[in-house]
Amino acid sequence: MKSRFLVAVFSFCLAWPLPAAFNAATRWDVRTTGSNAANGGGFAVGLGAKDVTAATDLVVDSSNNQVVTSATHNFVSGDVGKYIGVTAGTGWQVRFYQILSTASNAATLDQSPNSVGATGGTYDLYSAIDYSQQDAVQVDYKYIVIVVVTT
Repeated sequence: MKSRFLVAVFSFCLAWPLPAAFNAATRWDVRTTGSNAANGGGFAVGLGAKDVTAATDLVVDSSNNQVVTSATHNFVSGDVGKYIGVTAGTGWQVRFYQILSTASNAATLDQSPNSVGATGGTYDLYSAIDYSQQDAVQVDYKYIVIVVVTT
């Protein structure tokens, strides 16, 4: 009986027009560590406010191609978990890079944006921090009410 009920509910959900959708830029992370209540989340990359907009002075370190610096912005511990969006520059890979750590005003990224010593990368630094990739709960919703108003 339970399985028939679940199939009916699932079928109803598929047939019902949903009033909202996830952004295409949402990155999903499901953890194998942590508890049942703290094992994943979603984060929309490239949305929201920016700390830095269209700076053209991103430089890759001379020995580590995952470390970047900028004269426009000194990277600090509060930037860890944020995303840099590289938007232009000769040899620069246009995409989003997550800041994994910072030291001495430099940021270590999750991937290399260019070869060692590269200069002139154009980038945006987004203000939001991605907490979805942590084992501990950052935001815990016990009761959520979603109201949809259509006109």
